[in-house]
Amino acid sequence: MRNPYLPIPMRIERIFVETDDEMLRTFDLAFVNEEDGEGFTFTPGQFCEISVFGKGEAPFAIASSPTEKGPLKFTVNKAGVLTTALHNLSEGDIVGLRGPLGNGYPLDIFEGHNVVVIGGGFAFTSLRSLVIYMLDERNRPRFKDITIIYGARRPGLLLYKEEMAAWEERDDANVYLTVDREFPGWTKRVGFVPNVLEEVAPSAE
Repeated sequence: MRNPYLPIPMRIERIFVETDDEMLRTFDLAFVNEEDGEGFTFTPGQFCEISVFGKGEAPFAIASSPTEKGPLKFTVNKAGVLTTALHNLSEGDIVGLRGPLGNGYPLDIFEGHNVVVIGGGFAFTSLRSLVIYMLDERNRPRFKDITIIYGARRPGLLLYKEEMAAWEERDDANVYLTVDREFPGWTKRVGFVPNVLEEVAPSAE
């Protein structure tokens, strides 16, 4: 049995810059040892401790969905010593991972109801996991209307832009993207997330 206190070695397979200020990057982490990956299971809303050797470790929400194959995704905001050290790493470098930790979202309570997913700024990482999970064709029939409301100060600070655009094209999800004020070229909603929520959120029934 794996010792939960010992970090699993993970290789950085891909680093993607999410925002125009380059402060938010998504790291795709692959298991160095195949057997570690085979025993790793999680649910949307859980998190892991990621360690940069010689610097320490910190908790990060899992942005991947259990329905996705391949590396685990973590979106990291550059805000301190550990996150700066992580941002300074390159593809191919090794980090440590402990987890998954936490209880995750109560999917059994969501089932059979309308679900409203609300996020702002970089606080959408674990919500990505939830949305991908619910929209998966194997899980979509379990939930009624799915509404996604997500905002940021400006368009360049929105995460997962290509995925958001794809969700907007679906006929089985309602997606509302908003920014705090008008920006050149922005044709979607303008205003704060709570105002959009009040305007468009469906009943919970």
